[in-house]
Amino acid sequence: MKSNMKPTYSKDRVKLLIEKLLPSNKIILTWVKLQDKVVATRIDIIDGLWMNSFGSSSDKNYLSLNPNELARFHAMCIAAERGVKYYDMTGGGTYKSKFGSEKVTNYRIIYSKFGLYEARNIAKKLIKLKNKIKTKIDSFSTNK
Repeated sequence: MKSNMKPTYSKDRVKLLIEKLLPSNKIILTWVKLQDKVVATRIDIIDGLWMNSFGSSSDKNYLSLNPNELARFHAMCIAAERGVKYYDMTGGGTYKSKFGSEKVTNYRIIYSKFGLYEARNIAKKLIKLKNKIKTKIDSFSTNK
C-alpha cells in the first residue's frame, strides 16, 4: 500500500461485507494485475442508483502506471452496467476531475444519544496518530 497507510477496518469487516453484499451484486471488487502481481485493489458498494467508495490500496512501486485510476474506471463501468447513475467518490482529491466529476456538498444531521459519534471520531483520530507515529518510527529504524 502507498505511504505505509493502514486500513481503519479489519479483514473480518471486509469478509463480512463480501459475504453479505456479493450475492445481491451490491459490491464491486476490483483488482489490477501486472503480469501475475496484484498492484491495486478497490471495493465499491452499490446502493440503488448510487455507488460509494469503500476502500482501495495499491503498491507504491507501480503508482506511475496509475493502477488506481484504472481500477476506479473499471468499477464505474461495471456500476453503469448495473444501472448506477451517481458515484460518491468520497473525500478530497484533485484526481477526481479526470473522471469528469462534479463537486457536491452533502449535509448530514447526526444525532448520538450517548455521545458515541464523538467517541468514534476521537478513536479515528487516535488510530491515525498511532499509524503516523508507527510510520515515523519504522522509517527512523530503517534509516539507521
